[in-house]
Amino acid sequence: MLLSDIQKLSFIDEKFSVETVNGAKVYAFDDIAKLLFKDNSSVGIQNRQAKNDLDVFVYVNPAGDAIVKSFVVIKSATLFGIDGKMISKQSCFNTETQCTTSLQGKTAGVYLIRVETTQGVVVKKLSNY
Repeated sequence: MLLSDIQKLSFIDEKFSVETVNGAKVYAFDDIAKLLFKDNSSVGIQNRQAKNDLDVFVYVNPAGDAIVKSFVVIKSATLFGIDGKMISKQSCFNTETQCTTSLQGKTAGVYLIRVETTQGVVVKKLSNY
């Protein structure tokens, strides 16, 4: 995005808004690590990178799906039973920071989910009750 195209930058509540001649785009303030202004010709927003396993979030939605979210690209999410047996593997596209794996029809209990990101591998515990 060109600096000359920016008409207004605003911070409202937990959102960062960039208004340009082509419209507006809103970013979650917590997702932004830094704003980059270069050579009076361009501006960029660099999203923060995962630093530890706390930057990968896993939860079960009401529909019975395991949702995996990260600040970096997710390569795959592999679901294991507590006994260590692989149940399913979901490969993600190279641009996704969210991945969904179905738990529908699975026995209620505790599972492990191995999440491979561009920054490394994290294993999280997941409860399906």
